Amino acid sequence: MLPVEYCRQKVAARDSSFHYCISFLQSEKRDMLTALYAYFFEVSEIIDECREPAVTRIKLEWWHQEVNRLFDGSPSHPVAKALHPIIQPYALTAEQLLEVIEGMHADIEQPHYNTAEELASYCRRVGTFYDSLLARTLGYTNATTGDYARKLGAAFRFTQIIRDVGKDAQRGRTYIPMEDLQRFEVPLTNIVNRIDHPNIATLIGFEIERAKSFYDDALDRLAEQDRLQQLPGLVMAAIYRATLDEIERDGCRVLKHRIALPPMRKRWIAWKTRHNEVRRARQRTH
Repeated sequence: MLPVEYCRQKVAARDSSFHYCISFLQSEKRDMLTALYAYFFEVSEIIDECREPAVTRIKLEWWHQEVNRLFDGSPSHPVAKALHPIIQPYALTAEQLLEVIEGMHADIEQPHYNTAEELASYCRRVGTFYDSLLARTLGYTNATTGDYARKLGAAFRFTQIIRDVGKDAQRGRTYIPMEDLQRFEVPLTNIVNRIDHPNIATLIGFEIERAKSFYDDALDRLAEQDRLQQLPGLVMAAIYRATLDEIERDGCRVLKHRIALPPMRKRWIAWKTRHNEVRRARQRTH
């Protein structure tokens, strides 16, 4: 199996929204972004699947060394081999790839967060995947778009946290800030043990509004001339905001099940977002 085929299968197996974000790109750029996403999935799966911190650190260290081997010209993993041909054309750096690994270390070191600012700092670190890799590789001309990318990456991670409250609790991690649990009088044990509480829906609704404000803040910083280049991020943002809306319509029952949009709806959101952005670009040039 060719490295690029491995990456395609890796991404497809995750049933990710990513496919709909890149479906309109040329094949070369699709393959490049697929390799980057496959790398992200390989590293993030270590956090998702390993229960022993020592084993997690060993596996993350292996990937740290594999990134070094990649830039030395001798990668061994199919994902790293798929990344090798795009290092020079897209000016990728080892530091950018290693930032993703460093972000994953935060999940080992700190399973709980006391304040919203602590959580926001974590989201910014983990969100560097979008900032350091995807947005820069897609390209932009205005410096404010860099701010957009950093904030959008944090918004993506915060949305995942809201969507995966129950799933993360099973893994012993609770990302909702302790100050918010106290504010809404929801005991931590209810989250950890996935036990319903009358105030959980209100708490999650509060977090959803915070997540939406992250998206608004990010999009306010996206330079008009860079919107079409950054279209995959705009599609992902639209899908994730629709997911937040769906969680609200479901009564914020994130402890019980994980909301995911059906493929046809994701496809429609991707088409609609692209259509609107192309029309917007034409109006701007006229």
